[in-house]
Amino acid sequence: MADNNGCLVCGQDPLQLDGCRVAVIYVEDEKYVRIPFFGDLGERCHDCNALSGHYHHWGCDAEICPVCRGQLIGCDCMDVECPVIINKQPGRKATNRSNRQK
Repeated sequence: MADNNGCLVCGQDPLQLDGCRVAVIYVEDEKYVRIPFFGDLGERCHDCNALSGHYHHWGCDAEICPVCRGQLIGCDCMDVECPVIINKQPGRKATNRSNRQK
């Protein structure tokens, strides 16, 4: 989800930001809006610290896949990628899994 430099896609420290700044993911090259964390008012995600109503940080174990509605990091959807905006380098993508076969 995050390394010493912060979230792997937005670059922000999950403890200092309300949520990831990247609002879309790609599943098999189709663009989808990510599903925000929804908890009680003021509640934060147990894994990535996203505030209710904000997007999870990449790799969070609580993020829901917008296609199959399963856990994003373990769903059977193939080629799930998120655009990386760290250092404003368009075209780079982070994937939520290694090259799995269906």
